[in-house]
Amino acid sequence: MKIKLFALIFISFLTVGFCFSEVITLWTSWEDESFYKNMAEKYSNETGIDIEVTNFPKLSEKLNLSLKTGELPDISMISDNMISSLYYSEKTVHLSTDDLKSVGSFSSKDVEGFSYLNEILGIPFYSDENVAVINIDVFEELGIDIPPSDYTFEDLKTIRDKFVAAGKDVIGWEFFYPFILYSYLQAYGDLLIDDVPSLNLDENKKVLNEIKGFFDDGLAVRLERGIQPEKFIDEEIGIFLQGSFILPLLQDKNFIVYSLPRLDKNVNIPTLIDAKGFSLFNSEKKEICLDFIKFIFENGDEFCLNNLKVPLYKTDNIPEKLAALHKVHETGIYFQKNPKLQSIYKKVMKQTLQAVYSGDIGVEEGLDSAQEFALGNW
Repeated sequence: MKIKLFALIFISFLTVGFCFSEVITLWTSWEDESFYKNMAEKYSNETGIDIEVTNFPKLSEKLNLSLKTGELPDISMISDNMISSLYYSEKTVHLSTDDLKSVGSFSSKDVEGFSYLNEILGIPFYSDENVAVINIDVFEELGIDIPPSDYTFEDLKTIRDKFVAAGKDVIGWEFFYPFILYSYLQAYGDLLIDDVPSLNLDENKKVLNEIKGFFDDGLAVRLERGIQPEKFIDEEIGIFLQGSFILPLLQDKNFIVYSLPRLDKNVNIPTLIDAKGFSLFNSEKKEICLDFIKFIFENGDEFCLNNLKVPLYKTDNIPEKLAALHKVHETGIYFQKNPKLQSIYKKVMKQTLQAVYSGDIGVEEGLDSAQEFALGNW
């Protein structure tokens, strides 16, 4: 009798353990919560494995807290700028190139974007890019040809008079937003040399002086990012510079996307990539998690087309609707994987740009002060 009772308890224990192994927890954020829940339902129907999806509007904050408490999901969406924090938390499952090959086909640049100190800590899914959005209707209304993709600010100066005569602005740009500037600084100079901040290089001063001049002479107008789509839809601006995450608001408009306008014809301005992907936190369920992520990627074009994202899980057969964005991405860059630089740059450069724009300080003084702050907090 005791043997039978023990056997029943043991079988019950195995059954409970097996059931728990069949549940995968996924944390999501950013766009299109319904897509992930739909994928979870379809995957469960096909495999019998339950996927519990929880959406967090402020996932970065939630995940940073959970890395300290240890209360983590099996899979979480992440942003590429979280990679260094995930590395130092020692809570993330480290992945191999074979793991990545099992779920998709990735460019080396995107794999590096989700790696830190040669350790792969995330699986790329999609990206937004900082782009120039060209209002085709405005250009056609004014009888101006759409500029070529290697256009410069000097090219845009030649059409400014027609815009002014029509009561329109050529470029809308949030001067205070430091991540557009980042692309220009990286194209001509650097922000980190020998692991030390270098915000006030002569090259950086020259670039910022030139950009500030576009606002001073009226080629560009400062527009807060939230108001840019409205001005674009109302055909008050010809071009605006912003992250491509905003593009779904414009799907009823006639537009194209380019890389950012060049200062010099021969120097491409690389877009700053803002990528999202997945990290794993339970090594015992790694294979099941990878299989579910593969399932998401097999249906990923639906998400990317609906939300106008660059798919990072494949390197060819890009949908035509996303081809222009993908072209911008190909010459793009990830923010340098230095957690201190990321934090300092965002904070000090926004303040610096505000002071420079207001005229409180000049470009040289502003970048010298930013450098002093960076070194003092390094």
